[in-house]
Amino acid sequence: MCRGRPSMRRSVVLVPRTCLAPLVQRGQAMIEFAIVMFVLLILLAGGVELGIAGINSYKNASAAEEAARTWAEHVGANGVSDYTIGGGRGLGDHNDLSGFSRPRIVAGSPVGYDPGLPDSDVYLFNPKPIDITVCVDNTSGAIDYTCVNPLFDNLPPAHNALYSLYQVRCLDVNDFEMECSGGNVVTTWLMRLPGKLADPDGPNETVTLAVLDSDGNLAPDSPWNTFQLQCVAGAAADFSGCDKNDPSTCGCDTRAAPADICWSSSAPNAPLACRVRVMTRYRHHFYSFITNGFTDGTPLPAATVAELDLGVRDAASGDYVGGLGADVTAQGVGSGNASYFQVFWRTFQGCSSSRSVIDGSSLRAPVSACN
Repeated sequence: MCRGRPSMRRSVVLVPRTCLAPLVQRGQAMIEFAIVMFVLLILLAGGVELGIAGINSYKNASAAEEAARTWAEHVGANGVSDYTIGGGRGLGDHNDLSGFSRPRIVAGSPVGYDPGLPDSDVYLFNPKPIDITVCVDNTSGAIDYTCVNPLFDNLPPAHNALYSLYQVRCLDVNDFEMECSGGNVVTTWLMRLPGKLADPDGPNETVTLAVLDSDGNLAPDSPWNTFQLQCVAGAAADFSGCDKNDPSTCGCDTRAAPADICWSSSAPNAPLACRVRVMTRYRHHFYSFITNGFTDGTPLPAATVAELDLGVRDAASGDYVGGLGADVTAQGVGSGNASYFQVFWRTFQGCSSSRSVIDGSSLRAPVSACN
């Protein structure tokens, strides 16, 4: 047994050196445990976030598949005679937003639901943000999702597949984005996919993703749409000549400008042969401390900040200041000397195509992935 013996000086108890070893080992074990736990927590946080990104990527691909399947089912259910100019509907123009309005919940008893889609033709997606103001307690910011959920049942299936990816964003009385909390008076509560809200106070309101080059700077290319359609004519045609990132290539026919790709503009029973490619894009932003370590922490230049989606709009200058979970985060906004940093993110793209071929009485409308 280790027991100390009194010293001849100052009544100090001397403990044999061999008795200190267990105490030293115990302290060393505690330090090692703390280091290991810290590393495990970092890996766990990063793993969870990567897992969420993977699930969201799968949902994004499912949304593209659901949109392509919607077109195939419409063709199969209604037949070619319903897809002539004089006798029914065709694929709607998703690039012309003049006929769209924000999907919204309408106050009343009972509550109404407006999908905001044009009245004619087949629309696979409403690219505008979803107005959920009626379902929000503006004082507390609490959202009644039992009020929100039925609206998605009135929207195309692609919206339901993307439901969990939508983020809540807020607009002020001038339709400028603002923080959804902190005592701000929110005029409009929206749900939309992460990205830049292009022209928030204009008719071309839709969500786009900024294009960055390999150095992380804003590229001069046009932003990517979060939803995009392309069409080619013929049963055996492919999309080899179509640029996935350029919505102007391989455009789809419209009621105003049919070209016998996905419309039959001649006889009511004329053959219909086309392929429709649906692309959905989603940008996942990483916020765990393991992924934040991938950035160098260098503040972004002001020119880049002004062009990325920053969320909060400064009333005095009219510029966007502060990040709201988009591509940029802000530090020191309250001090009047804010710095802006790019968030680590990855863009996921889902792609599916539907081949609709009607020749006489036969119909083929398979759906396949095209990533």
